[in-house]
Amino acid sequence: MTEIPVKIKKPRKRRTPKNATPLPSLRVLRELARPIKDAEANEEAEEDQEAEEVPTTALKAEVRELQRQNPEHVLLVQVGGFYEIYDYGGYLEELAALLHLKIARPNKDNRCCGFPLSKLKGYVEILIKNEKTVAIADQTEKDLSSKTKHHLRTITRVFTPGTVLDEEWIESRENNFLLCVAAAPPEAVETVDLALAWLDVSTGDFLVCDASHSTFDEHLARIQPREILCDEAMTETHAQLIDSLRSRAKDFHLTLRPGDQQAESLFNGLVIEGDTKASFSRDVKVLDKYSVLQKVAAGNLLAYVGASFPTCDPIFALPDAFLPEDVMGIDAVTQTALEITPAGSRLLASRLKAPSICPTEINRRLDLVNVFYEDSHLLSDVRELLADIRDMERAIQRIHRGKGSPGDYVQIIGTLRVAADIAKLLDSKRVAMQSDGSPFVGSLDGLLERLQGASSLLDECDEIFEGEMQDVQNITEIDAIKEGIFGPLDTERVHHACLMTYQKELEESFRLRYDIPPDKECLAVIDPRIGHYLAIQRLDKGGRERTKRLILNDPHADLLERNTAAFTPTTVKFLHADWTSLSSDIVNSTDKLLALQREVFAEACEKIKKLTPQFVQTCRAIAETDVAAGSAYYAREEGCTRPIITDDLVHDVQGGRHPVVERAQTERESQPNMGGKSTFLRQSALISVIAQTGLYVPASSARLGIVDKIFARVGASDDLAGHKSTFMVEMQETATILNNATERSFVIMDEVGRGTSTKDGMAIAYAALTYLHSTNRCRAVFATHYHELATRIVKEGMLDSVACYQTAILIDRHGDIMYTYRVEPGIMNKSHGIECARTAGLPQEVLHLAAKFYEKLEREDSDKNELVREAYQVAEQSEEPTLLPLYPRARTAL
Repeated sequence: MTEIPVKIKKPRKRRTPKNATPLPSLRVLRELARPIKDAEANEEAEEDQEAEEVPTTALKAEVRELQRQNPEHVLLVQVGGFYEIYDYGGYLEELAALLHLKIARPNKDNRCCGFPLSKLKGYVEILIKNEKTVAIADQTEKDLSSKTKHHLRTITRVFTPGTVLDEEWIESRENNFLLCVAAAPPEAVETVDLALAWLDVSTGDFLVCDASHSTFDEHLARIQPREILCDEAMTETHAQLIDSLRSRAKDFHLTLRPGDQQAESLFNGLVIEGDTKASFSRDVKVLDKYSVLQKVAAGNLLAYVGASFPTCDPIFALPDAFLPEDVMGIDAVTQTALEITPAGSRLLASRLKAPSICPTEINRRLDLVNVFYEDSHLLSDVRELLADIRDMERAIQRIHRGKGSPGDYVQIIGTLRVAADIAKLLDSKRVAMQSDGSPFVGSLDGLLERLQGASSLLDECDEIFEGEMQDVQNITEIDAIKEGIFGPLDTERVHHACLMTYQKELEESFRLRYDIPPDKECLAVIDPRIGHYLAIQRLDKGGRERTKRLILNDPHADLLERNTAAFTPTTVKFLHADWTSLSSDIVNSTDKLLALQREVFAEACEKIKKLTPQFVQTCRAIAETDVAAGSAYYAREEGCTRPIITDDLVHDVQGGRHPVVERAQTERESQPNMGGKSTFLRQSALISVIAQTGLYVPASSARLGIVDKIFARVGASDDLAGHKSTFMVEMQETATILNNATERSFVIMDEVGRGTSTKDGMAIAYAALTYLHSTNRCRAVFATHYHELATRIVKEGMLDSVACYQTAILIDRHGDIMYTYRVEPGIMNKSHGIECARTAGLPQEVLHLAAKFYEKLEREDSDKNELVREAYQVAEQSEEPTLLPLYPRARTAL
């Protein structure tokens, strides 16, 4: 068909009659005819357009009210496919800069910025890491009361540093604790000052304890919370404590809110008599072991967590009572000085922060390590299985919060299977140990009982998902659930398979009906934009024209021409009544399959919720196995030994090593800091910590008495914000040690008195050492550069329990010093500071001048000593009473 060019004339401008309705302008027409870009979600597109233009009064009022209810949070409001941040909280400018978002309508009173729903996790993570808390206002239902606002919005989640669940935001090997502090009223006659309750929402770990103002910092150092919750009334009743917490804002997020009046009742709700679904225990008498103040702390904490998850009911076990007297005390300064870091699992980290002081418990842990240490084959097999363990605790908590995914369920089932396999290995080992009469067989009993519970849990919880499932975050595949799990699901699958078979037959019939070449296919397509159509691809021009004629002659077909969104030059697309009917059935069947699978998944999650107490026991058994096997592996690899734990006041370590420095040596091939004096101090204390944690120690042998507290005064630092010099900080740390160390404590002190004059410093060091020896009477390692102090103590012999040791060195033929990193009896009479400065790279001129001045000082000291000696000799030979120094040269020199 020949195309005839047509010349289009420009229409003449006509005069509009006076009474005629004016036509809309071209701008208005363009606005009305503007196509919707995202036709897949018409409702979201309408809401987005509403957000891009001026918000309606109803939406503005709703957002203002939500912000008024949550003044302390950043409010993210869902509007269609976006989350919007409005200017009603006074933070729009700050957040737009922080999140790199552009502010819409910058010169109007309804400014906002936003981002797509899919980007929520990334932006919330940025806000949390920048000390913000976030409230999410989602669209929950249609708003039938408003003509301009499509949805009602409610707060569905509040994100704070202490209530995050996502593993991407938190270190999987550490706890993410939320700590609540409850204080006794000033007029109360409570026997304790404070009660602490701390909870890891992601794992369910929940503990309470009493505390005093003097021990609060020690508890804080051990718990290391991400967020601290306090009653805002404490700003008046306990202003000093709150000010102290505010001054350490970089370490945690501080939240002040009114105390919940029903806090104690809320805590008591953890035990609901006769209801095992809603609680972990039915015996209300178990509540008697908690003090009123502990219940208030725990109840306020639970209320806060509940407010953070408004759409679900959090369920937690009763908290464990933490007893400080059962663990080794390590204050904040000492934890920093010893460089203790949670390098293992959460259980190992908790044990390192609170080592036991019970010899029976310590030896029980060591016995379990010994089982793996002595059997390398068992150790290898168990560690291989442990490599497949996933974080079941956090997966269970996500399921409890309604955030569980198919991947979480698969991880839980897989971990149970591994736990059951480990139980079989340990059971075989126990049988072998019983036949050999091993004294360590009892260490497996309690652990095995808990691990064997994994088999019964596997029987209760079905393995519902296929192993080849691609999407582990959501159920988007129609064959995600295994066959045979749910009858209606299997029936619908058969129906869906029949529909798909009919689709293939229909495609083949269309290929024959419309004379489609054998190498081409007629594809049935389901497109939400333009409907359900058929497509014949990659036809040549002649084939396209022939096929189009056949389609046009078919009364049941409708060709999609150029003016449709489905048009492409090389493909023929058309609608057909048969395919429209069939595709509708396929879509309905697919939706039904997905809904049935989600129903199966929901029921499976409910089973897990009901069995949470048993899961908790299994998780703890896995963690204990992991710690014991990991310790045994490390001990075999690094040459560690089992410590002998005793009640005697002894600290006998042969061939001790610092585990961190030793590993750094291996990895970086760098030398420790000079002679290793500070390293030796730290390792002396760390070996006690490691031993009382229940681990093998890095030494040839170790016989250790129980230590109740460890104190450290190591390193130098000032407190500029607190107007404290380095020397003042050093003296405060020294005072803490001298005032709190007991006979069972272990103390390390490095260079006490160095921050002032030599005489003052040596006098303070002498007095501190004497007090430790005679009053505290504790085990201690006291390092000093005051050689005269060590010499005087040896000569006077007053401190009979003090022995002097020195770091051993070797000097080569060039006079260079080589450090052996060993200690040996004796007194080091020279500090070798100039040699250290040479190693540090000081200019040769400076080193030469320093050496000459040092020699001059040495000569003067020698002359003084000689003159004084001569003066004493003259005085002794004289029969008259003599004032010293008499000798003229001595007087002149002195």
